[in-house]
Amino acid sequence: MTYLTAPDAIGAKQWYRYYVELASEERDCEGVPEFTRTIDVVVTQPSKDAIAQLVSACSWLKGYSVVSYNKPSFEEAPF
Repeated sequence: MTYLTAPDAIGAKQWYRYYVELASEERDCEGVPEFTRTIDVVVTQPSKDAIAQLVSACSWLKGYSVVSYNKPSFEEAPF
């Protein structure tokens, strides 16, 4: 899994952690994304826009789009 932390989240008193699912814009013959990718993201604002801006700033949205994001459970990410 790839980890990505917003620069302003480092040392911030409040931050939000999400698992973000990206899907490629390329589709197979049935219209299903050819590739998917899950990344672990830390941002200071709990919004899809903040997540998309951070992911986009790293050029990871080139050819991909955010299809879902959710907070990891304690069992998935105990830290």
